[in-house]
Amino acid sequence: MRVLIAAWRETTPGVRALCLALWTTGVLAVALGVWGDATGWWDDKGFLANLASSLAGALFGVPFALVVIQHITARQADERERRDVTHKAAQLARELAADARELVRVEAYPQAIANLRMALRRAVGALEQLASGQDTDPDAVNQAYVLWHEMVNTRTTTELLLDRIWTNWRSLKEDTRPRLLRIGVPWIDRELEELLDEALAATRSAGADLYWMDELRQEAGELDRQRLGRDARAHLRRLDLADEHLRLAERVSRYADEIWRHLNR
Repeated sequence: MRVLIAAWRETTPGVRALCLALWTTGVLAVALGVWGDATGWWDDKGFLANLASSLAGALFGVPFALVVIQHITARQADERERRDVTHKAAQLARELAADARELVRVEAYPQAIANLRMALRRAVGALEQLASGQDTDPDAVNQAYVLWHEMVNTRTTTELLLDRIWTNWRSLKEDTRPRLLRIGVPWIDRELEELLDEALAATRSAGADLYWMDELRQEAGELDRQRLGRDARAHLRRLDLADEHLRLAERVSRYADEIWRHLNR
C-alpha cells in the first residue's frame, strides 16, 4: 500500500487525470452490469456479458498498472542518472588528481621533493652570498637546477596541465555538483572546495608567465661562478618562483587527492 501511495504521489498530472477518468467509467460499467444482472438483461447475451465484465475489470486494472509502471520507470531512470553522475564525478576527480600530481612528476614523490626543496634553499643561500660580494661554490645552484630539470615538467606541459586542472575543476563545480545534489549525493566540504579554489588561483597568478621555467631548464648544469655573480639577482628571482610553484603544486595535488577520494566512494 505504501508503494502505491508513493507511486500515486509521483504520478504526473496527466496520468492522474486519465486514471480518475478510467476509474469513473469503471464504476459506471459496474453499475450497468449490476443493473443488467438484476433485470436479467444479460441472460441470453453470454459473450457480451463476458466482454462487458472484462472491460469493467480493465477500467480498474489499467490505471493501477499505469501508476506502478510509471513509478518503476522513474525509479530506474533515477538509478541510471545516479550511476551516470557519480561515475562522471569520479572520472573528473580522478583526472583532476592525476594532472595535479604531474605538476611535479609523480615518480618524484615523496623524498625527492624534500631533496629538491632543500637544494633550492642551499642555492638561494649561495646566490645571496654572491649578491653581497662574497665568494661561494656554484655547485649548490647547479645541483638545484639539475634536480628541477629532472623532477618538474616543461613550461608547455605545465601550462597544459594547469589548463586541464582548471577545466575539470570548473566542470565538477558548475555541472556535476548540481546534478549530484539533485540526486542526493553529498558534495565535498565547503572548506576543501575553497582551499582548492585559493590554491589554483594562486597557481595561476604565480604562473601567469612561466618564462622562468624555460630559463631554469636551459641553464641546468651550465653555470659558473662568474655568470652567477653577474646575474645573482635574476637567479634568486627564478628560484623564488620555483619554490612558490613547488609549494602551490603540492597544495593543489593534496586537495585534488582528497576530492578524488571523496567522490570515488
